[in-house]
Amino acid sequence: MLILGEMKVLFVRPPRYMWPMNSESSSFWQPLGFASMAAVLRDNDFEVSILDCLPLQIGWKSLRRELERRRPDVVCVGDEAASAYEAIKLVRLAKEVDYSVITIGGGYYFSNMIEDSFRKFPFDYIVKGEGEYSLLELLQNIGKDLSKVKGIAYQKNGNLHINKDRPLIKDLDELSLPAYDLLPMEIYGAHSTNHKAFSAIEHGRGCTGGCSFCSIWKQMSCNDKPFYRTKSASRSFEETEILVKKYHRKTLNWADGTWNLDPKWTKEYCSLLVDNNIHVNHTTWMRADCVVRDEKIGVMKKAAQAGLVQAVIGVERFEDKDFKFLQKKNNDFQIQQKAFKILSKYPKVYSIASFIYGLPSDDKKSLKRLNRIIHSTFADMVFILPYTPYPGTELWNDYKNKLEVTDLRKYNLHLPVLSTNHLSRKQLDRWFKYTLVDYVLLRPGNLIRRVVLEKDARKRSIQISLAQKIMKLGMQHVWNKMTFNTGYESEYGVKPRWYDA
Repeated sequence: MLILGEMKVLFVRPPRYMWPMNSESSSFWQPLGFASMAAVLRDNDFEVSILDCLPLQIGWKSLRRELERRRPDVVCVGDEAASAYEAIKLVRLAKEVDYSVITIGGGYYFSNMIEDSFRKFPFDYIVKGEGEYSLLELLQNIGKDLSKVKGIAYQKNGNLHINKDRPLIKDLDELSLPAYDLLPMEIYGAHSTNHKAFSAIEHGRGCTGGCSFCSIWKQMSCNDKPFYRTKSASRSFEETEILVKKYHRKTLNWADGTWNLDPKWTKEYCSLLVDNNIHVNHTTWMRADCVVRDEKIGVMKKAAQAGLVQAVIGVERFEDKDFKFLQKKNNDFQIQQKAFKILSKYPKVYSIASFIYGLPSDDKKSLKRLNRIIHSTFADMVFILPYTPYPGTELWNDYKNKLEVTDLRKYNLHLPVLSTNHLSRKQLDRWFKYTLVDYVLLRPGNLIRRVVLEKDARKRSIQISLAQKIMKLGMQHVWNKMTFNTGYESEYGVKPRWYDA
């Protein structure tokens, strides 16, 4: 029988493929959820460790040896849909090494696929939604009555038990500081050109929007409705100071889906950085309407002074009917354009607009109009993402019984997995590849504006790096066609050279 003080808990992020637009040195952020849960467990007398295979370049053969050497009592995994394949492979591997090991799943995918996960994979427990206290209480009650433990699912006597949801943590300041010391912090971003010495960090959880395609707000919703909380500015400053002074981080990659939602937090936090002479870069995801609001009250200027260097805004589309279909509120195309015009006032801020293609109504004419918008000059760069049903979203509920692609490794934001009412997936993929290459490489005016005329060295470096990656992907695609390479492995992303090692 496991004794609380002797229980060895291991969080593992297994080997996985990279997103094609990132390099190996910038693809893999710290697993912030693991660091936060590990800190809570450690504060409650558990022996905890984190094995992040990605920065350590630990392949599957080496991972088996690590599990054999460490002999954990509990293995915890958690991932999104595109990486769930590797998480499942890890759980099976852990059981091969030691069948008595307790396996626990969590994160966006397993939280929303509980019945399917227990039916197909060797999980002992699944933690739903926000994990810190649910996981703690589960481990404190292993071998006891689990019926009162909120936020978990398990099987007993052949029956599946899905317990009541755990209320969201109201005061995020009460959480332990993430256990960054359990991670190889010096490796993350060590060779990154544009995100030097980075660290993942968060201040807020959830959202006030309810977009039908987004799984982030669903994971942190309250009674299935959008709900938002934030740490205090002083707590966020404390974390920042530790990351900068102790771990020598130069870039903070904010994991928040809406970094600028609370202007009070932004103003206070950025003022603390400026007043205390803390110099660090910030990359963020932002809401356009909040950019417009913050510019009026002087908060955007304060953010730029505090080191804001990148802002990604989900533009998604350009017609009101599409915003309504996506349930994206308070952010029409006019507001989006206004937000990017504001960002252009700050020369060090690299602005990225993300667009969604492949809506059910999309045809050749609508994609042609979208192409024109993409080629306009209001952002420094664009991301073009396929309309994709992720578990837990309203979109998933609409499509889960009629999926065209069941291999979730392809739900990776660079492959279309749904046809439209007018276009096949092959036609959508062809449009995407042409549009991306056209945007970056085929229009000399774009390259001149984004590279030759760009005055900021960091922004110029990003443009050159992205152009090189897209050129490499284009050449690989042509080579595959010429050599009749019809295998699908490349569709999962870029396979690290050490993946199988």
